[in-house]
Amino acid sequence: NADDVTINMDGHALVGPGINSGHGIYQGSAYRNLRVHNGKVVQWRGTNKKGVRAYGKNSQFDHIQAATNYAGIYGGPGSTISDCTAYNNADDGIDAEDGSTISDCAAYNNSGHGITADDGSTISGCTVFKNSGHGIHTLYGSTISGCSAANNSANGIYASKGSTISGCTASWNTGDGIQAWSDSQLTGNTCDNNGNGGDGAGIHVTSTRNRIDSNHVTDNDRGIDVDSTGNLVIRNSASGNGTNYVIAGGNTYGPLVTNSGALPTSGAAAHPWANFSF
Repeated sequence: NADDVTINMDGHALVGPGINSGHGIYQGSAYRNLRVHNGKVVQWRGTNKKGVRAYGKNSQFDHIQAATNYAGIYGGPGSTISDCTAYNNADDGIDAEDGSTISDCAAYNNSGHGITADDGSTISGCTVFKNSGHGIHTLYGSTISGCSAANNSANGIYASKGSTISGCTASWNTGDGIQAWSDSQLTGNTCDNNGNGGDGAGIHVTSTRNRIDSNHVTDNDRGIDVDSTGNLVIRNSASGNGTNYVIAGGNTYGPLVTNSGALPTSGAAAHPWANFSF
């Protein structure tokens, strides 16, 4: 219950008593600038309790392993969470409030989402797999880049309104590889074998004003799935999906081209915005 506290765990483990525990480390919302690093928090399994729960602003967590807790790590607004691992928790692995940055973390085998972040957050270089919810779940205006999401029981990556998802890989998730709602940009992603044991597209947008550009989708139930009107779909490639492109009416998209052999220098296959099936 103070500002400007640093807890250097020095490689040690903070071990809870199990199902009757409180939080391992706790900070209230009135405080700020907590740093916790270099240790493990395990067995803080009381209902809705976490290995680390800091409601205060501008927290920093790094090099923490959070395992077998009710939930792993929770950061308040403006948190920075880096080089942390959250696994085998009974709810979410890593959770952060508005304006947070999560980088180079791993979240696996959690019974909720792997990583969850609120509005205006940035997630980069993270690996999420075998979580029972979404691998990554973000709210409005978030940026997700360079992440890998595999074998999650819902969607690999889910983003809400006004987000950017780029350079990510999503594979073997039960739901969609990447799903976005509206006003988002999805570029340069690779999505393979999603809908694994369920129903899913490589990339799926459910509302309007999204840009789907230069993605590669293979062996999904559906390659690129666009439910609503007013989206832009260009320069994508799709192969081996149950249906490569499912695009509702009222969208703008480059020619849908299937071509065997060398591509021509004129016509639809040479169009700069063409989408390819092969």
